[in-house]
Amino acid sequence: MNLQAFCDPTRQTTKEPWSAGAYTYATDGKVCIRVARKDDVPEKSGVPTQKIDEWLSDGNLDQLAARRDLRPLPSVTLPKPKVTECERCNGRGVEHDCPECGCECSLCQGVGNETQRIIVKCGGVMLTAGQWCRLASLPGIQIATQKNTNGHAWFEFEGGRGIASPVRYAQADDAVVDANQQVPA
Repeated sequence: MNLQAFCDPTRQTTKEPWSAGAYTYATDGKVCIRVARKDDVPEKSGVPTQKIDEWLSDGNLDQLAARRDLRPLPSVTLPKPKVTECERCNGRGVEHDCPECGCECSLCQGVGNETQRIIVKCGGVMLTAGQWCRLASLPGIQIATQKNTNGHAWFEFEGGRGIASPVRYAQADDAVVDANQQVPA
């Protein structure tokens, strides 16, 4: 299992997996997983391990309810996202027309285009395509189809468990794939 795929390389505290107590953790701030401690993953200070353990503990009533609702993660076919010219900069990648300015467009980050967001809906939970694909890489993945009171999506897999921060609402230009209409893998 590639724990690094669940880390955020831009954040100092979560750019790589870490261990604490009996577990090893990985998170990018959107998906967090916890597995049995891996001896080759060192301990690290300054990470929110205690809060993660509260969310993932066996005694947490939210998690007990979620575990009754676990379903195999459905296999979905994701559409290719549409790429359109940035509406703000008209494809130039800069905010202004003046040649000496060079201010990068804040909407497209200087690329000149926007890529459509793909959302996967499973029961009452909506995740980005990136989150969905990372979860699908976990062996024996099962997900609760309702968010807990903290707003997280609970999941379990062979050797661990985790939570994901779901998308709160789909925007008009998002492509939404309904996993409820798919067959479990």
